Amino acid sequence: MIFYTMEDFGNCTIACRHKDCFNYLTEEELEKLEKYKITINYRKGETLIKQGSAVNHVVFLKSGLAKIYLEGSNKDLILKIIPPMHFIGLSSVKCKDDLYIYSSSVYVDSVVDLIDRDFFLKLIQSNSDFALSVIGILNEATAVSYRRVYSLTNKQMHGKVADLLVCMSENVFLSTDFNVPISRKDFSDLLGISVESVVRVFKEFKESGLVNISGSNFKLIDVEGLKEISNYG
Repeated sequence: MIFYTMEDFGNCTIACRHKDCFNYLTEEELEKLEKYKITINYRKGETLIKQGSAVNHVVFLKSGLAKIYLEGSNKDLILKIIPPMHFIGLSSVKCKDDLYIYSSSVYVDSVVDLIDRDFFLKLIQSNSDFALSVIGILNEATAVSYRRVYSLTNKQMHGKVADLLVCMSENVFLSTDFNVPISRKDFSDLLGISVESVVRVFKEFKESGLVNISGSNFKLIDVEGLKEISNYG
């Protein structure tokens, strides 16, 4: 039996690449999929899905970078960052009211596949291997949500920031040297701390030799040190 800890899951996004689920489709199903999807280019800042709107498609991010967030009366809460080859809004596809439970927009110019919702559900009903793969995606999304709640409610400021940087490196950009098209305000919303606190911790991490930060470019120098702060900070 395999046991997982909170540290086995990132808190900023899902690690697995969702495109793998399409490997379980037959050639005939893949041919039909091409007929039931459209590909759209989105410009930086454009909205992909709107909280409370009807779910007509399954959204698949082919390239670019997106975020999903809950819209509040005074402030939005960023739930996750979505890297390429991931579904967006999958948890809303078969909800009680068939409405999106959150919004999503893109950080950079992005390419998105919109798959007809009814066709997607038929694939789940007719192909058990594909269905199990989708269930696995939803299960990991749930685990990430638990991990995020744990981080936001139990970790101190420095631990939250270290946690996010490691997650971005390992699960989003797949590199220790990456360019983040995300504002300090969005960092603040992701971490649940003030913008001033984000800037201060970045400065402290840089002075401590943990990370080199130049504008939107981040280079993690001491990944193990960041992980230690993430686990105990």
